[in-house]
Amino acid sequence: MHPLPVHNGDERAGLPSASEYDRLLQCRASYLLSRKARAVGQVAHEYSPAADLGTKKHLASTAGPEILSSEERADWEKVQAKREEFIKGWLGNSQEPFSSVKEERLWLRRGIRPLLTGKPDEVLRQGPRAAVLDQKFGSYRVEDPRKNVQLAVYALLASREDEAIEEVTVQILSPYHAFEPFTYSRAELDNLYQSVLVVINSLSDPGEPIPGAHCQFCPARLICPAARTEAETATLAKVVELPLGENAARLLTQIKRARSLFLEIESFYKRLLEREPGAIPGWVLEPGAVRRTIDDPVKALEQLTELFSVQEFLACCSPSVPDLERAWSSKKGVSASQAKESFKRLLGALLTEKRNAPSLKAS
Repeated sequence: MHPLPVHNGDERAGLPSASEYDRLLQCRASYLLSRKARAVGQVAHEYSPAADLGTKKHLASTAGPEILSSEERADWEKVQAKREEFIKGWLGNSQEPFSSVKEERLWLRRGIRPLLTGKPDEVLRQGPRAAVLDQKFGSYRVEDPRKNVQLAVYALLASREDEAIEEVTVQILSPYHAFEPFTYSRAELDNLYQSVLVVINSLSDPGEPIPGAHCQFCPARLICPAARTEAETATLAKVVELPLGENAARLLTQIKRARSLFLEIESFYKRLLEREPGAIPGWVLEPGAVRRTIDDPVKALEQLTELFSVQEFLACCSPSVPDLERAWSSKKGVSASQAKESFKRLLGALLTEKRNAPSLKAS
C-alpha cells in the first residue's frame, strides 16, 4: 500500500488510525480519499468549536486544569473522579504497583512495517494486565466499551506493545454518561489482529466509496463522488411525487446527509474567505450580530448596588439550569446521573420544563 502524500507534521505518518477504523470497516475507499483531500487542501471537518473544546479538556490531563474555565473544569474533574474510581476497581485488592502513560502514540506493525496507529488518552499497566482509558467530553453517547471499535483497536495496539500482556480492559470516561468497562483476552486480541490485517491489505484497492452514517465525520466528504451523487439525488430534481414507505425513509436519510454536506461546503468556503477575503468573487463574510453578556454577575451587582436591590438584579437574570444543577450536585456530593431528578424534586414548581418542537430522526 502506498498512501498519498499528506501535510507535513501529520504524526500518524499517513497511516490509518484507531479513530477512523470504524469508518474504514464501512467504507474502505475513505482512506485514500481522505489522503487525497489533505493533499489538495479540501479536508472536511477541519475545525469545530466542540472539537476544539474537547481537545482543550484532554490537554488539561497533561498541562493541568488551570487552562480551563470553571465550567470546563467541572466536567474535567468529574472525569478525573471516574478515572480514580475505575483504577480502584481495576486494581482490586492488589498491592502490586502499576504504571500510567498518557497521550503516547502506539503503532501496530507487521515485522518492522507500521500498519496502523492510535493515541489513547491513557494506558495503565500492571504486570500482565493493561487498561486503556478514553475520555469523551461530548454530550453525545458513544458506543459502549464492549462494542466500541476505536477502543478495540486501542486494546490491540496496547497488547502488541508487549507479548507478556494477557488481557486489556477498556473504559470510557464521560462527565455525562456511565459506562461498563470491558476486558479483552489475549486470544480475542490475536483474532482481532488477523481481521485488522485483512482490512489494512484491502485499503490499496478498496473499490468505490459507500455513503452511509459513517460519512458524518469523514475528512474526504468534500471530494467524495458517492456523497456528491447522493446529494444530487436528494435535491428532488427528478422526484415527481414524494414517495412513501421504505422509499420515503431512504429519501429522508439522503436529504439529511445532503444537508450536512452542503453545510460542510459552506464551512469550507467560510474558512477560505477568512484566509483570503477576495478569493470568491461577489462573496464576503458578513459580520455576525453583537451579543452582549455579563461574565461576572457578582461584580456587575457591585457596580449596580446603589440602584438595584439583590431581588431587582436577580429579576433581570436568567440562571443556567445545567450550570446550577452541576454546582448543586458538586456541593451535595451527588453523582451527575442522580442530580437531575433530585434537583428537579428540590425546586418543584420553580423549575419550568418546555419541550422543543419534535424533529425527524431515524429510529
